[in-house]
Amino acid sequence: MQNSEKTDGRNQRQLSNRQKLVHAMLELALEDSNAPDADAIALRSGVSRRSLFRIFGGLDALLAETAEELEQQLPALFPAPAPDDSASFEANIQRFLDHRIAVHEYSMKLRQLIDKRSREYTPLAQQQAVLRDRELDNINSYFLPYLQDRADAADLLQLILFNSCWSSWAWLRVAVGLSAAAARGLLLRQIMAVFY
Repeated sequence: MQNSEKTDGRNQRQLSNRQKLVHAMLELALEDSNAPDADAIALRSGVSRRSLFRIFGGLDALLAETAEELEQQLPALFPAPAPDDSASFEANIQRFLDHRIAVHEYSMKLRQLIDKRSREYTPLAQQQAVLRDRELDNINSYFLPYLQDRADAADLLQLILFNSCWSSWAWLRVAVGLSAAAARGLLLRQIMAVFY
């Protein structure tokens, strides 16, 4: 009996340390797009560097779990809008895009880090592919009522995904250097062009 209590205590401590490490990585990555090192994560979390590597095996696995944690937090932080039947179609497009932009701006530094690491860490790349599929599902549920009668609906939904996805936002904001307002204006015009 005593041995199982000891094991339960160890398991609880490991779960607690795991959560502390994920939250520390999330905080640090949202502050700076440079990859935080193990020492900074350990210091922020109050968990030893050695425990970090024992629990996760490496920083990439910690980053993957951190990305998962962010995706779980985003719906509470940024509830997805539903189409408003009383608003114009253009207003609904703007609401959708503004929501996507708020998510992108909030998570920009972490997403930049994920982009860098996913090229070398396959599980992270696979996780990002699942998230893209989830984004497309959200776009389908939001826009499909407007596209029901269109033979090219699947192509149009892909174009909306392209114009509202993280990669397009990052390209406009980081690579091109546009302000958030200028990037929003450009993406809004492109999404509107999909429908007209």
